[in-house]
Parts: sequence; structure tokens; C-alpha cells
Amino acid sequence: MPRLPGAPPFEQIFAAFANLRRSGSEWLLTTTFVDLRANRDIPLGDWRPLNLELPPFGLPEPEAVLIEGCAEEGGAYADKALGLWRVASLPAGPR
Repeated sequence: MPRLPGAPPFEQIFAAFANLRRSGSEWLLTTTFVDLRANRDIPLGDWRPLNLELPPFGLPEPEAVLIEGCAEEGGAYADKALGLWRVASLPAGPR
């Protein structure tokens, strides 16, 4: 299964979505931060949490969510989860 290092810039995430659609994969299981209220873009090599249901991604509600129970940074990432989406629901560009 393909894996993205860290959290790449938005443009690279959309490129990865396109690659997944071309691959014939049916499902995407990836990290999302369910309580995050806004996504911000970053330069390549940096890191930040993302909520894939928010712009610019606008993915639908995941088919399944597993809250990881992350206790890092004193619980700052307690909303870290694995979300399961159908690849067909991945956007081609910003929503």
C-alpha cells in the first residue's frame, strides 16, 4: 500500500489521490484529525495535522473511524484517527 511521508503540501496530496484512483485501489485508510477546525498548507518536509473532511479536501464522512488514543504532546493530538474512505470519493482538486 502506498504511504505518504509526513504530511505533504496540498498539491502533493491531490497528486497522491490521483495515483490512488489510477491504481485501481478501492479503499484509502489514512490518518485524519477529527476535531481539527481548519487545514493549512505547508512547504515540503514540514508537518501539520489534517482533517480530510475539511477544505481543501472535503472528503465525505469516512466509512469507518478508529480513534487512535494518541497521548503524545500531553494529549494535544487526542483526536488523531484512522479514517476509511472509498477511493472513488477522493477529489481531483480543491473543494
